Amino acid sequence: MPSLFESENIQHSYFSMSRQWSEYYSWMVAGVDLSLAGNGGGPECAGYRSSQRKWVESVVMFSLGLLLTAWSWTFIKKKVINKNSPIMTTSPTGWRQVWLVAFCVIFGIQSGYKLSSRQMVYILSPCHMVTALQVVILASPNTVYTKTIFRVHLGLLNGALLAILFPVTDTYTAPFEFEMYWIQHGLMLLLPVFLARQGEPFTPEPIKQIHFALLSYAVFFLYHIVILQPVAIYTGINLDFILCPAPSDPFAGPNYIFHACWNQAVIIFALTRLYTVMLNYVKPLNMEVESEKSNIIEDHNKYQ
Repeated sequence: MPSLFESENIQHSYFSMSRQWSEYYSWMVAGVDLSLAGNGGGPECAGYRSSQRKWVESVVMFSLGLLLTAWSWTFIKKKVINKNSPIMTTSPTGWRQVWLVAFCVIFGIQSGYKLSSRQMVYILSPCHMVTALQVVILASPNTVYTKTIFRVHLGLLNGALLAILFPVTDTYTAPFEFEMYWIQHGLMLLLPVFLARQGEPFTPEPIKQIHFALLSYAVFFLYHIVILQPVAIYTGINLDFILCPAPSDPFAGPNYIFHACWNQAVIIFALTRLYTVMLNYVKPLNMEVESEKSNIIEDHNKYQ
């Protein structure tokens, strides 16, 4: 049986194509270390789930994701988007521009690491995509659609939280790459608190509503099934452990994907509720300014 991988650890069957495409493909996956159990991928990881199981799990998760998306979006469009003015009057602050530049630099540095190590395929990892989404949020005008994206993205920070709690950094060897890992994920979790200080449209979902959290959950799994899984199957790279479980996964086994469905639901709903509680205690800067003005006027009138 011919080897599945050539000298550059790239699947042989995908190199029967033209030399030009092979060169492009090389900088995407050639640097991935397939010897790392579960982290890199490889033939054993790619065969961890049978084709039949992949089809069944994909159909179930895709159907569930579409149903949750349709149900939650119907409520959001009716109760939030249609009941708010599309353009809000507050303008971006200077500090918001600073955060925007910082996140652009972080995303650029991470892209540079992936290109230099020929692992560009990892830029599709959820944390990098959420970082890109946060760049969009910071750069977008203050509209009701920005509010919607902001609320949905709170649940998608589950990856950043898990990266902090269970770090996987054994492949980070480039200068400052290890430190950038912690900076990126830390700032991802802190950004909602900063944005809440800006006031509208950066407000959390009411504690008694779950529709934005449900949409976050649906987007999370649809991204894994529609984007990550096909790329992972094609390349043999275990993107976000969609092909086989992490070595430290307590639910490792043939049903680990279904276990991920319920434990990620718990994490996403708990995280969005936590942000709702925290951000409701964050007083927007414009309210503080108005409060200070009122106090000054009261003091002035008091001594007249």
